[in-house]
Amino acid sequence: MNGSRDHGARTAGRGRPVNLERRLREQHRLCLPALARLRLLAMAPSGGGGGTELRRATDEVMAELGAAERLLLDSLRDSVRARPIGHLLACRVNRLAIVAEHAAVAAEAGDVPAQRALLYQFNALAEAMWKVQLGVRPGRECASRISVGQGAG
Repeated sequence: MNGSRDHGARTAGRGRPVNLERRLREQHRLCLPALARLRLLAMAPSGGGGGTELRRATDEVMAELGAAERLLLDSLRDSVRARPIGHLLACRVNRLAIVAEHAAVAAEAGDVPAQRALLYQFNALAEAMWKVQLGVRPGRECASRISVGQGAG
């Protein structure tokens, strides 16, 4: 690979602003194969074997989430929103890491029902994380914002 995924979040090429949403969606697209493998492991009658493949797939998803988080936080570095959003994302990543570890332990123990439930939970949390990352990016208007003069009264 030529390192094209590693350039900064603010500029690309001749100093033009990079479309952050497009870059975040690209990170999401890159983890889709790993999420698909996790869904297949969850559907396998025997749980798909030990935790090696499960750990490899969850690590891939976590790596892409981390890359997207770095892009997002870099784009917010001069904003008052950077610290609270960083905290929110860190808490969500921590929860995802805990579920991934529990799923791997369940797989290694041969507890297929627990592994299945945890893999479905991991998938749901990963998808929610992408939505949060897209929702808090700079320049995104809050959908719940109420205009002055509107409301009950």
